[in-house]
Amino acid sequence: MQLPTWYQISENDRMILPDVQRNLAKQLDATTISLESSHASLVSHPNEIAKLILDAAKECSAGNGNKSDRQTDKMISQNIQI
Repeated sequence: MQLPTWYQISENDRMILPDVQRNLAKQLDATTISLESSHASLVSHPNEIAKLILDAAKECSAGNGNKSDRQTDKMISQNIQI
């Protein structure tokens, strides 16, 4: 069984080249997003990174009908700004 994975590719990263990131994401069979950012995408694109994390959490909790799923829906619907 493979665990679900997510990966954000930084298209302007000079530490880990984007092609290396794409290959890694492919090997992981990851759901990916691509951002026009440097290696510090958490700083330059916090909203996009937060959405990726929330989407991953929502997908992992989907179908459970638990409280965390409802909280994730609420956060996404409020379009939390960091």
